[in-house]
Amino acid sequence: MRSNLSSSLSVQFIIAIYVFLLFILVAGLNTAASYFFKPATDALVKGHLKTSLYFFVMMIGAGIISVILDAIVQTKYSRQVQDYIGLLRQKIVSHFYQQNDQSVNEMQNELGNNFDMLTDNYATPVQTFISNSFTLIFTIGALVQLNWTLVILTAVLAVLNLLTPRIMEKATSKANQQVSIENSKLLKTIDH
Repeated sequence: MRSNLSSSLSVQFIIAIYVFLLFILVAGLNTAASYFFKPATDALVKGHLKTSLYFFVMMIGAGIISVILDAIVQTKYSRQVQDYIGLLRQKIVSHFYQQNDQSVNEMQNELGNNFDMLTDNYATPVQTFISNSFTLIFTIGALVQLNWTLVILTAVLAVLNLLTPRIMEKATSKANQQVSIENSKLLKTIDH
């Protein structure tokens, strides 16, 4: 049983590397699809239709391949998470039958709710973090290639975008309260 588990873990490790590389490729293709737009429009402005079409085709091709690979990586990642949860489930069931130190309800809770929570609270955020990190790295690289000040401008705009809800929170809350009061008056008027 140990050799079966270790071979299963080594297969899982190889699949994890494959998924990781696919995340990198998807992020690179997404960035390339966006990056090709600039030379395509530059060539179009200069009147070089063939060059412009070439870059537009490259942009569309990179986008299509990116979407296809993203679907594959999502499926592979989900399957890998489910396989890992299956290994954990086998261990818990084996422990339950050997030790018999839990009630059936406790074991069902561990097998159901805890694994759902593991997927929702850990596996999905890790996937989002990895994907967004690679996209951010490639985007920064593309912006540096265009002009390094674009990176600074993008960072400033991102910070402003994140801070705007907090800055507007008091005003929004006050406006919502005022709308609520006016709605209450309207409903009273309709009631009379």
